[in-house]
Amino acid sequence: MYKNKEEKLKALEDIAMQKLLIGQEIDASCHYILLNVDPTFTNKFTLQFEILQKQVNWYRTTSLSDTDRQNIYGEVLESELPEPSILDENGSIPKENFEGILKIVKNITLPPFVDEEWGSIRDGEIYTLTIGYKGCVASYKWHYLPKSWEILQNIVNDILRLNSTLTSLIN
Repeated sequence: MYKNKEEKLKALEDIAMQKLLIGQEIDASCHYILLNVDPTFTNKFTLQFEILQKQVNWYRTTSLSDTDRQNIYGEVLESELPEPSILDENGSIPKENFEGILKIVKNITLPPFVDEEWGSIRDGEIYTLTIGYKGCVASYKWHYLPKSWEILQNIVNDILRLNSTLTSLIN
């Protein structure tokens, strides 16, 4: 039982985030890129890309948090926690449409931050960018981007531009 609707919504959002971080089942033996975007006030989503010889398979998983929020606040508190509203979409694009992103990814050289301060977490978006192949994975997470990590924002910007065109390509 939940004490209030805020607590119930938080529990539902936690479950939704776990599902987003898993995304859709991709072939982890392929080269892949995953971007998770976690904004404070709108729908959260994950984009996954399987990079194959001639094409890139894409998978978008969206947590419809606005819908979940309306459902939680529109029902009686005592009811059970529903499943989060998740939208799965997928498709493929020619690999040449992804080459610009790959070119930037291949040039990443980032120092870790162990003794510098560069900002504090506040409302906004948290990004997680994961690049992997089989058991070799590099993952970057940030809220406020340090200057020496700006290349990550270039990758995210290109992925988000591509994301805006993917809906018309759904299988």
